[in-house]
Amino acid sequence: MIFTRVLILSFCSMCYQLLMARTLAELTHEYILSYSLSFGFFLLGMGLGGIYYGRSLSHKAPLNIFFIIEILLAIFGGLAVFLIFSSFTFMNVSFFSERHLYLTKDVLPYVFLLVMQFFVFFIGFLSGLELPVWLKVKETKKPTSHILSGTGALLGAGYVGGFLGSVLVTLLIVPVFGVLKTCILIGFINVVTLMESLFSHKQFTIKKGIFLFIPVIILYTCGTQDKHLMQLHLKTWYLKAELAHFNIKSIKWLFKFTQSHKNILRIESPYQNIDIIPKNFLKYSIPYLDLYGKGMALYLNRQPQFFSNFWKTYHESIVVGGPSLTGKEPENILILGGGDGLLASQIIEFYKNVNTITLVEIDPAMIKLATNYRPLSQLNQQAFKNKKVNIIIDDAFTYIAKDKKKYDAIFIDFPFPRSFDLSRLYSIEFYKRVKNRLTKNGFIILDVPIWKDLYNETLNVKPMPQDILYSTLTHAGYKTIFAFGKMEPFLFLQTDKKSISLKKKKIKYEVSEQTRKNLVSIHNILEDVEIKSEYVNSVFKPVRFRY
Repeated sequence: MIFTRVLILSFCSMCYQLLMARTLAELTHEYILSYSLSFGFFLLGMGLGGIYYGRSLSHKAPLNIFFIIEILLAIFGGLAVFLIFSSFTFMNVSFFSERHLYLTKDVLPYVFLLVMQFFVFFIGFLSGLELPVWLKVKETKKPTSHILSGTGALLGAGYVGGFLGSVLVTLLIVPVFGVLKTCILIGFINVVTLMESLFSHKQFTIKKGIFLFIPVIILYTCGTQDKHLMQLHLKTWYLKAELAHFNIKSIKWLFKFTQSHKNILRIESPYQNIDIIPKNFLKYSIPYLDLYGKGMALYLNRQPQFFSNFWKTYHESIVVGGPSLTGKEPENILILGGGDGLLASQIIEFYKNVNTITLVEIDPAMIKLATNYRPLSQLNQQAFKNKKVNIIIDDAFTYIAKDKKKYDAIFIDFPFPRSFDLSRLYSIEFYKRVKNRLTKNGFIILDVPIWKDLYNETLNVKPMPQDILYSTLTHAGYKTIFAFGKMEPFLFLQTDKKSISLKKKKIKYEVSEQTRKNLVSIHNILEDVEIKSEYVNSVFKPVRFRY
């Protein structure tokens, strides 16, 4: 039984570590740094925990020490994600505001991430005490020749438990329960393991039984409040709620303020968090984008994808832009991304002679949402039910490597590259593969992370996103790179060098006036782009996109 207990406890510890790292990565958008720091501090805590036990606790009754450890782990480990979200919400309403815009972008996410490592270290420290306890228990028992009773077997149980935790929590448990409830569930597993150990070793007493109710009550109470905490977190973030002073009166105002707004629909998938923002929700939080804020909005990992009353400008521009530059409509089309169905709907509407539309989307949750969520399916006019649309659930990076077809047009509609996985989709390796899928006169249009306002430069770092893009595309072999879109920017790509321009008379489609205003060249905005080999983004040598 000691082998099984060590395996379960190691499983729980690995789950805590992964859930904390995942939560910190989601909140700060620093994915590699969050996982690296969290693993490092957790392992440091485990190592020092084991050393501390050997120096200071080894002479005490191991099961009494184990009781204290598991009570603390059940409470603080089980509530780890809950506490991280609460801390982030506090920092959000206190510091992450327009009053501290510079700090918000460049300092506070890192400060928050670093501060949280002390908590990660604490959970690791408690986890590091568990194995020495059971090694001590093993020493006090009579020797046995059972294959699972030796010191090596217990160490093996720890590694196997860690492996199971890393696999099961990501692939099976979180998709079913969500991050918050999964962490609380693991806390309950710690309590059950503790209870079983006390009964098995005849150490259970009424006093200990009463103490066992403390983590159970705390975990259950917080488990029932997970939806309220998530809504508080989401609403304060999207509404940009601020507290000038942190006191009882301000906290009451905050709760009243958030409760006065409709709930945000959050869908957690293995690939991303999908947030549906209700109509009129954002009209006060982004007054300078009043036109956007009045409609329903969809965000992926808290990054905007579309607004229901402004989506046509983006999607009409990306669809109409290509034929307006080439003078010819494509017939066979590939869409990479575009899981909301809006791009496909506009292609069907404008391209009367289109034969096939192949859409590659990694997240089946997005396809399901676009098909079955009525407000979205009304916007995309049930595009995915059209016989010309062939949906493929796959990673665009791997799909484009194995696809052998040629396309007249390829539309690339990805989120901005805030993580390594997304950065792959902006790499030289990816763009070379995409280029090989074009017909002779085919074209590519992609949504681009150009970080420069029409009237002033908002970011003074090098390389800027457009430096990376232009350098990567140029070295990938594209001879024509044309930028257009005054409000919604895009890049038009072709493999041959061609002289092209975008003039009003060339736009022969019936589009909105807002779209016509958007369909202009923006080369003047990008005239200071620097193309350098060191700016080329590669999967083997990633270049960070700064925002």
